[in-house]
Amino acid sequence: DRLRASGAVQPAIDPDDPELVSAMTESNKAYDRGDYEGARALAIKLLGKEPGNVRMLRVAVSSSCIMGDADLATKYWAQLPAADQAQMSIRCSRYQVSFPTAAPGPTMPTEK
Repeated sequence: DRLRASGAVQPAIDPDDPELVSAMTESNKAYDRGDYEGARALAIKLLGKEPGNVRMLRVAVSSSCIMGDADLATKYWAQLPAADQAQMSIRCSRYQVSFPTAAPGPTMPTEK
């Protein structure tokens, strides 16, 4: 079992569940053909069964950004691991969607 950032145990994805694998593939195919609404809806439905599924979180975030839904994008972005958050931040910035970032640390004085 892997741990999510929140400390909750992330359920393992069962690669032997053909229904789940098929649904994730269909969500990705919908995204690839530009059906962002369909891709996001299916991804969110699957997240109800598989919370923390990074593949479906990424579809939900990316689709939401493309559709201009910053609130929903942020909701699912917050559930991603840090590396995926960084990638989605770059992708979503193309659609004028930005996410909260950590507060900057103290800056060093510059020499004159």
